[in-house]
Amino acid sequence: MGTLTTIGPSHEWKHQVAHSTARLTSIERISKASGGQLPQQLTDSMTLLLCKQGEGVLRLDGHELTLRGGRIYLCMPGQTFGIERVFAAAELTLIRFDLYQPGEGGEALARVAAPRVDERSRQGEMTLSDEVARLSDRLLEHWTAGSELERFRCAADFYTMLYLLLKQEQDANRDEHGQDPLAAAKAYIDGHYEENIAADQLANIAGLSAKYFMDAFKKRYGQTTADYIAGLRMSKAKRLMTASPMLLRDIAHEVGYQDEFYFSRKFKRYFGVSPSVYLANRRRKIATYSNGATGVLLALGIVPYAAPLHPKWGGLLHAALRP
Repeated sequence: MGTLTTIGPSHEWKHQVAHSTARLTSIERISKASGGQLPQQLTDSMTLLLCKQGEGVLRLDGHELTLRGGRIYLCMPGQTFGIERVFAAAELTLIRFDLYQPGEGGEALARVAAPRVDERSRQGEMTLSDEVARLSDRLLEHWTAGSELERFRCAADFYTMLYLLLKQEQDANRDEHGQDPLAAAKAYIDGHYEENIAADQLANIAGLSAKYFMDAFKKRYGQTTADYIAGLRMSKAKRLMTASPMLLRDIAHEVGYQDEFYFSRKFKRYFGVSPSVYLANRRRKIATYSNGATGVLLALGIVPYAAPLHPKWGGLLHAALRP
């Protein structure tokens, strides 16, 4: 099914897990009969709740969720969780863990801060696979054995579990979009380029680290995400200038720029002429019938409404003349 059930941090927890050292802090098995409850408790560690069976009402940081067997839930540090009502006997495994990354200077590991929580965001559910369920049983067995060697074995098995969970989310995201993660991020840009889109946000959608995502995007599409977004905005601005009587200020806002003057500078840098000049030229509808005349107009900063395209012209000139 979809992504892990959690309130707030969306895809960010995956990046933290994939780029951190994980340390188990506790593992416990909880069984609740029908009618039972689990009091609300605050966690200062990441907590996985693996529900093997049962049904009830789970309250995760104040949000009411349906607790179901065969599902996984995640509670972030600083959040609370508890079971308000159990409708059918429930069995859960609670796995608490912390994440660490090299501190300043890279000499010692420092605990990773919890992702920023957006109370409006709630992710879908993740299925508890048979493989992850078996791993949770093995983790509990070796953790309760108490010996250092068995705890070491727990750490190895837990990394395997985290890998399976991340892989499951990546595959679910791929199935949801019907395409690979880079294409999913590009599709998001295509539908939201008028909005303020941060690089980290796109990396989260792709399920990749920010640096790897930016490098991979440029390698595949030949430009940075910022340039791709700017290109979409400029193309829409040209269409609005041609087909509507909107003011430049309103056009700038429509394509995602709150500063009209910044938009004008960006437009001129992109097309070689200012928006006002372009708009005046389009409304005059100057057309040329020869490459020589087109060259003269372009040299004067005038983009003709229509002109014959020469096969040797580069993509910038084609873009300048395209409606």
